[in-house]
Amino acid sequence: MRELFFPELKFYRLHKMARAIHLDAGLRERYRKDPEAVMKEFELTEDEKKLVRSKDPAKMFNAGVSPYAIFFLIWEAEGWVFLPPERQTLYRA
Repeated sequence: MRELFFPELKFYRLHKMARAIHLDAGLRERYRKDPEAVMKEFELTEDEKKLVRSKDPAKMFNAGVSPYAIFFLIWEAEGWVFLPPERQTLYRA
């Protein structure tokens, strides 16, 4: 019988926090006011905190963060969704 292999989920707490922020408008507002408190509440690792603090979608993606989590954290929670399209780019010259 073939064994199943499930890779370790990277940045589990970060993904959990991002999803909660997406689903809960109150939490999203608390995150906007005090992201450090929300990161502490979700017990993010120092590596996860560094990625969130970077606010860099490309860096987050390259580290292995889900595109959905990036959308929830950057475009929704940080308010990028309200910026003009030319300012929503992942890479800037």
